Amino acid sequence: MANTMTSVFITGATGYIGGSFLARLLVPSYEYKLNISILVRSKEKAESLQSEFGIHSIVGSLEDEDILEEAASQAHIVVNFANCDHLEGAKAILRRLKRRHETTGDVPILLHTSGTGTILADDRGMAITGEIYDDLNPDQIETLPPKALHRHVDLEVVAADKEGYVKSYIVLPSLVFGIASNVLVDAGLARKVSIVLPGSIRFALDRGEVGMIGKGLSVWNCVHIDDNTDAYMLLFDTILAQRNRDIGHGRDGYYILENGQFSWYELAKELAVVLHRQGKIKSDEPSTYTEEELVKYYGSLEMAYIFGTTSRGRGNRIRALDWKPQKLAQDLLATVEAEVNNSTA
Repeated sequence: MANTMTSVFITGATGYIGGSFLARLLVPSYEYKLNISILVRSKEKAESLQSEFGIHSIVGSLEDEDILEEAASQAHIVVNFANCDHLEGAKAILRRLKRRHETTGDVPILLHTSGTGTILADDRGMAITGEIYDDLNPDQIETLPPKALHRHVDLEVVAADKEGYVKSYIVLPSLVFGIASNVLVDAGLARKVSIVLPGSIRFALDRGEVGMIGKGLSVWNCVHIDDNTDAYMLLFDTILAQRNRDIGHGRDGYYILENGQFSWYELAKELAVVLHRQGKIKSDEPSTYTEEELVKYYGSLEMAYIFGTTSRGRGNRIRALDWKPQKLAQDLLATVEAEVNNSTA
């Protein structure tokens, strides 16, 4: 397989997670030969990616179903890092992969990014409830209601695998943290931070205190961006090496990425300590957002309350492939000052 050119189409390839993945594929020592196409929104970015890295970039978005279908039709592997709640975009990709299968007999691969928001419990910062989901237990995952976050797209992806025209692998990162460092970030062509901490920093600077939902008692799993990328690469390489017969796909193809657990209070407290020490806010203790503030900062109560939920999973399936993450929850807290410095520079 190492001597065969494999066609790959990537959406969300200049985002925080997607950019880190794409940068790994560009390393000269990477053993597999790939014909990579990516979807980008900006014509200027597409031109830069082509001229600086030789990456074939297609200008468009998940709204452009014709563009998506055409790009997907040319790929044996589609890797989706873009909006995991965009159902019509996912359907457009699946339609074309189905047609590719019917026309050529190829069984294409869809590596889809979801998230552990799908397993959350609505605790609003006041408790720790809900199940701990094991990705080696598909029966447990199938108890998730269709209205769970991200679930409507995940179900479409699994259904396609069941029909047999695609092999699907659904990756569920937990809260991804850390400042990404790679050639695309250095070139200003990929995002280097997630949205959670930068958003909390902006809100804190505006209100003079770090905010949290309720008492911040609820907990989430987390994973460092480098460990997260290691997991994607491990799964991707396993597929390329034609070892995918030995790993779960479809119903058995959920891969939770986690290595540690933090409470929303712990994160808010560390952020408050750092911002207060730097003289940017008035208190080193976080305070509870009012409903008015939640709407102001997050756009709606529904969106805001996600940041007070509990989400706990166990990434046993990817560990069975010998994934060995290095960073823990204490490393999340240790990166807060770097995130502050990056956001306030």
